[in-house]
Amino acid sequence: MKRTVVLRFSQLSLVIICFLHELINFFTNMGHFSLLVERMLVIMRHPTPSSASTLIDRSIDSVFVAKLAVTLITVIHLLVALVLLWGLLRLVRDITTTDFRRYNKKKYICILGLVLGLCQYFFLFLVIAMGYFLSWMQEINFNADITTFALLFATSLFYLLLVDFREM
Repeated sequence: MKRTVVLRFSQLSLVIICFLHELINFFTNMGHFSLLVERMLVIMRHPTPSSASTLIDRSIDSVFVAKLAVTLITVIHLLVALVLLWGLLRLVRDITTTDFRRYNKKKYICILGLVLGLCQYFFLFLVIAMGYFLSWMQEINFNADITTFALLFATSLFYLLLVDFREM
């Protein structure tokens, strides 16, 4: 049983790191909201035909859309953090249980939080942002930074998906 508790604790420690990562991102976005809106406006106003060599004008000049985008990103960070916290509390309560099926069923909330976090980084930043801005951002590469963030969630998800079996 001791080996099982160590395995469970190591799984939870990775999920705790992801939770703290999302919570810090949420508070950082809340603290720098106006700065993030200004940066979002600069990014959204840039892809004009003259500045980005595009055929059509892709620039968006709307403060409302910039605030909406920053708010959406901030709320998604909070949502992922809350789902991870809910899953962590459920798993910590039963970390020493001998009922392996019950413990494995309680992992699904943490798995959902990790999948949401992974989808957030993959779809929001890689697919949408890079697909939209790819025409004028060929010289800038954000893939390494975003992959580093997503790798933490993917590693935690893979490790949490390990099923607990009875000790032999």
